[in-house]
Amino acid sequence: MSVIKDVNRCVYRFYPKNLSLYDEGYYKSQEYLDRRAMVDEAFHQNAGWISFKALIEEIMIDRSSPKADYSFGGGMTSYHLSIDPKAFGLDSERNMLVFTVLISVISDFWAFRFMEKTSDGWSARYTTKNETEEALVRAVSGLVKKCFPEHEKLPEGIHQLTVNDVYMRYAEESGATVFELLFTDHDN
Repeated sequence: MSVIKDVNRCVYRFYPKNLSLYDEGYYKSQEYLDRRAMVDEAFHQNAGWISFKALIEEIMIDRSSPKADYSFGGGMTSYHLSIDPKAFGLDSERNMLVFTVLISVISDFWAFRFMEKTSDGWSARYTTKNETEEALVRAVSGLVKKCFPEHEKLPEGIHQLTVNDVYMRYAEESGATVFELLFTDHDN
């Protein structure tokens, strides 16, 4: 349960409770200002991220596969690298579209995400399905530890938990998920 406490402590440190993005005080709140400051600092103090990207190249089987660094895009709260799964020898026939590594700059957590094509569009998955994927996550975990020694992988089952009294633009009524708040918040 201490992970949930750590996540809650982080969320409420950087996101105002019960304030919509449309509320006058949101962008003046101390939580918002602190979050902005952390994102801005990480943008400029990024030696660990530069090292991580160099190291991940070393474990790629196909370095010609597309990869994209979306760090801080739209004010995101993480370093964010998306890579074609073929770069790691993962079977593309399984409809896997992208493998993403996200390292939060407002918490001591990191996460991975597999995006897969479904009949309804894209579906996010935060777990591994086989030994090949498990080996990839273990390798990435080792790289994260080298470059961000204080970070731990966000445990399974936490990603999609909803924080009901914190709001994001696209989740006004249902709140926001832990994953969105720690890694992909675009409302900065």
